[in-house]
Amino acid sequence: MAPPVDKELFSFACRIAEQAAQSTLQWFQRTDLRTDIKSDGTEVTDADRAAEDFLRSEIADAFPNDTVIGEEAENYVGESTRRWIIDPIDGTASFVRGVPLYSSLLAMVDEHGPGIGIIHLPALGESLVAGRGLGAYSGEEKAAVSSVKSISESCISSSSFEQPWWPKEA
Repeated sequence: MAPPVDKELFSFACRIAEQAAQSTLQWFQRTDLRTDIKSDGTEVTDADRAAEDFLRSEIADAFPNDTVIGEEAENYVGESTRRWIIDPIDGTASFVRGVPLYSSLLAMVDEHGPGIGIIHLPALGESLVAGRGLGAYSGEEKAAVSSVKSISESCISSSSFEQPWWPKEA
């Protein structure tokens, strides 16, 4: 069994993830938000770039040998086995349109597997965090395990309309 994640590392990740997520609010619902189109056709904003830059800087200062993988800048490959994965604004299309259904994501994977997962929905004031061996939390409350036993009884949500049956625009 994999060992629990270090509590100080978990606290560090939770702190910087929340700061990055909160920083996006200064751009949220602004009419002068600059938006560019990436090579894959998706949108990127100054808020995406700033939040990712902040996270990269904090991680590099604290753990300079860790690998950092993000959406908005080149990956940094470190010498340690720890990897940080950043999506500063998941749901940029919603963010750009002033819809509060976007999140800031940070994860950490090490030689033992997934260690930390953090989802902040800053416009809604919601957070979901989990640390290997430390539990999962929705805000301050410990998350409960569902009693659902099969995927057919599950609830799955998606904000993407990239479906084969979705009509193509003329």
